[in-house]
Amino acid sequence: MDLVSNIDTATINNQYKVIFENSPLGILHYTIDGVLIECNQKFADIIGVKKEKLIGLNLFNSVKNSVVLENFKKALQQDTLFCEGNYVSVISGKTLVLRVNFNRISDVNAKVTGAVAMVEDLVPKIKSERELRILSEVAEKSPVSIVITDENNKILYVNRFFSIVSGYRFDEVVGRDPSFMGSESNTREIYDDLWESLNTTGNWEGILVNNKKDGDLYFEKAKIVCVRDIEGEITNYIAFKEDISLNIASEEKLKISENNFRNVLDNAGEMIMVISGGSLIYVNKELLKRSGYSRKEFQVKHFLSFVHPDDIPLLRKNYLSRIAGKAVESNYSLRAITKYGDIRNVELNVNETVFNGTPSLIVVMRDITDKLIMERELVDARNKAVESEKLKTTFLTTMSHELRTPLNHVIGFSNLLEDENINNSAKAYSRMIYKSSIRLLSIIEDVFTYIGLENGEVSFYKHTVTLFDLFTRNKSNLQKLLYSSDKSDIIKLKFRPDPQFFDLSLNVDIDKVNIILNHLFKNAVKFTVSGFIEFGYIVSADNDLAFYVKDTGIGIPEGRRGIIFDFFRQAEEVSTRNYGGIGLGLSLSKKMAESLNGEISFSSNNSNMGTTFYFKLPIDTEF
Repeated sequence: MDLVSNIDTATINNQYKVIFENSPLGILHYTIDGVLIECNQKFADIIGVKKEKLIGLNLFNSVKNSVVLENFKKALQQDTLFCEGNYVSVISGKTLVLRVNFNRISDVNAKVTGAVAMVEDLVPKIKSERELRILSEVAEKSPVSIVITDENNKILYVNRFFSIVSGYRFDEVVGRDPSFMGSESNTREIYDDLWESLNTTGNWEGILVNNKKDGDLYFEKAKIVCVRDIEGEITNYIAFKEDISLNIASEEKLKISENNFRNVLDNAGEMIMVISGGSLIYVNKELLKRSGYSRKEFQVKHFLSFVHPDDIPLLRKNYLSRIAGKAVESNYSLRAITKYGDIRNVELNVNETVFNGTPSLIVVMRDITDKLIMERELVDARNKAVESEKLKTTFLTTMSHELRTPLNHVIGFSNLLEDENINNSAKAYSRMIYKSSIRLLSIIEDVFTYIGLENGEVSFYKHTVTLFDLFTRNKSNLQKLLYSSDKSDIIKLKFRPDPQFFDLSLNVDIDKVNIILNHLFKNAVKFTVSGFIEFGYIVSADNDLAFYVKDTGIGIPEGRRGIIFDFFRQAEEVSTRNYGGIGLGLSLSKKMAESLNGEISFSSNNSNMGTTFYFKLPIDTEF
């Protein structure tokens, strides 16, 4: 009995040994102290270390990865443990992706003695899955149709391009025999040859004519291969099919076009010639008409005889380079000579072709003589325009000087007359001359400034100034303007500076700001009969500065509010005008404000209720 038992035990041990050594998984057995006492060759192969070096290794001391070490210890504390992740072998340095199942081992007294770990190397599986994904991506992105069938030729898979070409979705063809798409053009002989070739050689190539879902026929160049298992039995068929319908159609069209080629060339609007071997083998009707030569004259002459002598070297060089296979520009121009001796500029487009089965050059020519004449005329016109612009600039500069100089004289002398001992009438006349001259000079200044802004000839210069100084200067300007208008007795001035911003330092073009505000002052004084004019400013929390000029004048009628910034437009436009000016001040101010990256806006009540203009200026500020 003991002998039988020992034999059975030995047999079982041998069986376990065979299973242990031939397991597709790596197996290791370690003690409760972490000593590896047994492992199979598969585990050694996975780790990349000889089995002899592993036996007796203390895992607790050798494993550096804290997570892996924790799992080795945790497996001794519970019956089973499963984990998966990356692992770097300390001995071999090999990077692995492992799946491990731990099982705790106990003796007959239920005392834990160690654990067994079943280790699966996931790298081959990951690599295989990656390769499958790549192959799947290649199939889906393939520019040819791919069809996979089973051993009974039932469709298992079609790629995206198959659906694009045929119009069938995958769910409409899966499980069906591909022959359902075949047309009557596919004869029984074609199918017999296909299956015979597949059964004997494992592949077949040929052209099939199939039906699309919408009923249209299309041609496919197909290659079908067999897939066999390890026993040599066919498991699948894979078909790679290229849609050659366009090629077939092109070949048919080419046959038709060859018959019509001469008719097309003969009726083309451009001059066309075909050269082969240095001889003209074809010229179309348009070339005959424009050159004056007959078809026979072209055929007996060398094509260079129709070219201006100075351009022959270029043409000969290009022709010889093309014959030698060198890169040559397809487009260039030269001078051609007609039968009557006229020299015409022509633009050539040269391309290689096959004419009547012979390699040739087809030359399409366009007469550009008139175009070149027009271009020269345009260049002359442009030069004249540039010269005219220079003359205009010189004229404006001269006019500015010639108008300002006499006016300044009139203003100066009329102002001196007021200090002379003359009667009151003469002084009144002198005062009238002075005011009119000042007004005329102001108009001239505005016109030339506006022209300068339009032409981009006005320069801008920023200077640092405090808000108090800037406000004070313009306050003084407003006071002088009101005094000179003879309305100081009927119009009251109000000033609303905010003292907390007096020391605000601004970086602005002071002169341009003064000009803009002065125009707003002039408008307020001009259109206010009585009441007040208020000048102030507002500084927002974002340090945006907005000057405002408020008046109790005639206001702006609602129907004219959209035009007051237009050139030469005013809110008051009637045949008998009550107010002077040419309607330039606001348009000039708006344009100048925009050049400063600012803006001008207004609010106005109904007529005779006054207007408030705002001049907003984004500025760099510092306290």
